[in-house]
Amino acid sequence: MADHHEHEHEEAHVGPNVHLPDPSVWPLIVGVAFFLVGTALVWWARDPDNAFTGPLVGAAAVVALVSAAGWAYEDGRMKKQAEEGDHGHTPGEARYTQVISFAIVEGQFETANSDQGVLHKVNAADSELRNLAGFQDLRINASPAETGPSQVLVETTWADREGLATYDETRQTVLDIVNEFQDQVVPGSVQVFDMMVVRDTKDVAVRFGMGTAATLIGGLAIGGFLIGAGMTLFEADPAPVADENDDVAPAPDGFEQTGILEANDNFWEPDEIRLPPNTEVTITIDNVGMALHNLQIFETAEPGDGDLLTGCIEGCDDGTEDVHSQMVSGGEQLTFTFTTPDEGEYGFWCLPHSSEMQGTLIVEEGALVPGEAPPVDDNDVPGEGIIHLDDENGSNFFEPDQLTLPPDTEVTLTARNVGSVVHNFELWDSETPGDGSYQTGCVDGCDDPEEVRIPLVQAGDEVTFTFITPAEEGDYGFWCLPHQSDMRGVLTIEEGAPGPGGNGDNGEDGAEDEGDAEAEGENAEATAWSIVR
Repeated sequence: MADHHEHEHEEAHVGPNVHLPDPSVWPLIVGVAFFLVGTALVWWARDPDNAFTGPLVGAAAVVALVSAAGWAYEDGRMKKQAEEGDHGHTPGEARYTQVISFAIVEGQFETANSDQGVLHKVNAADSELRNLAGFQDLRINASPAETGPSQVLVETTWADREGLATYDETRQTVLDIVNEFQDQVVPGSVQVFDMMVVRDTKDVAVRFGMGTAATLIGGLAIGGFLIGAGMTLFEADPAPVADENDDVAPAPDGFEQTGILEANDNFWEPDEIRLPPNTEVTITIDNVGMALHNLQIFETAEPGDGDLLTGCIEGCDDGTEDVHSQMVSGGEQLTFTFTTPDEGEYGFWCLPHSSEMQGTLIVEEGALVPGEAPPVDDNDVPGEGIIHLDDENGSNFFEPDQLTLPPDTEVTLTARNVGSVVHNFELWDSETPGDGSYQTGCVDGCDDPEEVRIPLVQAGDEVTFTFITPAEEGDYGFWCLPHQSDMRGVLTIEEGAPGPGGNGDNGEDGAEDEGDAEAEGENAEATAWSIVR
């Protein structure tokens, strides 16, 4: 038997207490949903820290649960309707059907079912019938016979008598199509019956197309994604770990503390790293993106110019001495060890994304080996030599943000970045930083021969600089250039103020004897002014 059914959900009722479920789109939705759940769980298991895995698991779980519930509800509803024989059709809502039976000439069934046959032509009429008011269903049932004629039954179902009557009067009917194929249809075998449906187990109240299914899946996925995103957003940060003295320290962060170089799509974080010269160091590439990435370090400041840097000890590609890592898949890490070159700048890139994913390795004396960043001394007191890290709210600020120094005096300060991003210090000749010009008088350590502004300081690094304070008393503003909107402070110049860490008085002309100068210098070097985030 060949059965054509594209538009309605059907239910066959074969004897008492036998329920055959209707064709339904719910199994497809459930299958897709559980496929998404499996994919999301595998991804989450491999990369639990990825910000996208939580929302994806949430979205997939919501789609799966709602889909399973919808399938169970629909099946139960259909079964109940089949048992009760009540699908909501009152006598006034009776449907009508036209049944046409005919026989196909012996040996002509394959021809009748081909592109040039009567069955194909009747089947093609379905698209036109759907444009008629009241049309609900077209069914073609055939019984192929090896010997003798093959029997065919064609049934069209209509919502009311008027729809069937209009169909008979205004359009080419199935009967007209059958009569066109006299060579395939047995003469005198055609019979037509217009009938009212007395008992009906077809449910046509809801037509659930693929567009509706796609909309449902999309809506559920978006809802679940938002739930998962919310759970990820409000997930608690990892608790600080206490050391052997029960002192709680923040978790290691930044390249200097961990030696981890993050490969994103498509940029490095950080894109500038500092290492000491001629030192064995170990770097971990953490691919937090989706694409493949690798690391190549060159002998030149511009990556791609010249040869690859040599000195690899372990973990490099092909086992050569070139500092050239293997490809790292998304969510995975790769660790390799090499010996740093002499002081200088060396460019690096990711080979598959060499045009945009570049960075700089600065090799210099005094740089820290990753993982060996100096700890913060909890016994230091702010204002008495070293300023503490204060990063509780993730805001950008100086500590202290109010400084007092004597006029026309050479002072030395240390800007120590105990935060997690780059910062710097710039002093202006006005009370409001950004108004006017940079304060001049730099002696050493500044980013300019005269202006009192230091270069960017990486997390965990520090810069010591010396300058001559302004000769006029007053307030002078300073800021961090990358965070100038919120990271500001004021330097007050006044007579009698002590130098950094000392209590000396310069006198009116700022002159000091040799002993006072030495004491002032010792105090200045003992003072560290931290830039924190």
